Amino acid sequence: MSSIVKNILFFTLVNFVISIEDTCFYDGCRCVKNIDDSYDVMCVNPSDQIFPKRIKTNITEIINTFLIKQFKFTEIPNGTFDGLKIRNLIIGENNLEKITTSTFRGIKFLSLIKIVEKNFETIEPGSLDPISEHLNELGIWQINYKSDRIDAFFDEISRLKKLRTLSLMGYGLENFKSEWTRALGNISFFSLGSNDLKSIDSNLFKSFTKLQSIDLSNNFLTNLTSVFEALEPVKNTLREIKLSSNFLTNLKDFSMFSNLQILDLSNNKIDKLPKTILNGLKQLNTLYLSSNLISSISDEALHGLNELSALILDNNHLNTVPSIRQLNNLRVLDLSNQNGKLVEIKNYSFDRENSTSSLYINLDLNEIKNFGPKAFCSKNSNISEIRKLDLGYNTTSVMDKCLLKQLKSKLTSKVEFNVVIKAQNLDKSYCDCKLKNFVKSIQVDLVGPCGDLTSVCKDEQKEVDKCDKKEFECGV
Repeated sequence: MSSIVKNILFFTLVNFVISIEDTCFYDGCRCVKNIDDSYDVMCVNPSDQIFPKRIKTNITEIINTFLIKQFKFTEIPNGTFDGLKIRNLIIGENNLEKITTSTFRGIKFLSLIKIVEKNFETIEPGSLDPISEHLNELGIWQINYKSDRIDAFFDEISRLKKLRTLSLMGYGLENFKSEWTRALGNISFFSLGSNDLKSIDSNLFKSFTKLQSIDLSNNFLTNLTSVFEALEPVKNTLREIKLSSNFLTNLKDFSMFSNLQILDLSNNKIDKLPKTILNGLKQLNTLYLSSNLISSISDEALHGLNELSALILDNNHLNTVPSIRQLNNLRVLDLSNQNGKLVEIKNYSFDRENSTSSLYINLDLNEIKNFGPKAFCSKNSNISEIRKLDLGYNTTSVMDKCLLKQLKSKLTSKVEFNVVIKAQNLDKSYCDCKLKNFVKSIQVDLVGPCGDLTSVCKDEQKEVDKCDKKEFECGV
């Protein structure tokens, strides 16, 4: 749970900072003025203070984000937010146990609340009424919620008429009853991640009419049967499905989700990608399959994914590059760390029929021993449309650098080559002026640690290999 808490509490609070005020609205807190004249108030307890003390009674300024962290209070004092215009309220790592009917009394404009409290277990009836007309997003994580109170909890949430995003993570819930969602028909983004769910109630989303994103990651799901039955009512509205970090082995046909744009199946036990399970997902633009057991992907498996922009396959067991020939819109292909299986890159491995976007290829953490002489070439063009290539030092040091001449793109003004170097390899001779000057001569930028190491090279030190070998030339 610690990583979840960090992600929630330490996201960027300030986008455009103008100044930090010498005197803040609350004692011991920091007030940051934003470009739109709103303020971010960050209260992180420096001592054993019970609750941040309000030192300015008449606060007319808009508070964009109010963060209250690591204090000793068990409930928020009466009148704390009275008269305040707050957009986003984040409360975490305190000793908060309950929300009372006076907690949000007098607050104005509140659209987002995130609560990360391991002792939190009570919302008194009517507590959310003062914010029911404005609250758009509610996130409650790591809650110590007692099962005999959870029905009342959802009764309170049903009062939030404008709620569109609901995240209930880290509850330890083994079951989620469909009756809890009867009044949540307008929810667009719903997360039940980091619970103990093994299956899903088939009627769970029956009342939903606008659901666009469902997050079921970090649970104990072993198959998709109950999930698909539950999602049937929202199959046409869903744009995103997150199923990462479960125990999935076999996949089902996703074609019923015809408008799906993002699918996350990372960190499971999937060992193969059946030929037709993704057919029909013409809107899919991002597919996460990281950290599975996939050893091969058939050519047919990726057919029809005309809008796919990112294919993330790191930490699998692939021994060959999957065919991306029809993925003309692909921008990111991550094949890093195939656990020692990917040792050869064959000719035309990254060929596409009619590229409409330049491609970033990550092959780091593989020790590739063999490259076909036309590994990065296109069959239909002398332009590969590769804008960036990441390779580990061990691979780069044995490859013929003439292959780098194949990195070309007319869809981007900059083509980059990144040699990823481990700390113990920083003094290796491969990162020398000869490499840098060669890469520069073919109008490719050497980036990353290797580029930094050779940054002192001078033009007169050029020792450029002309690479006149016809075998490496791309062409129609």
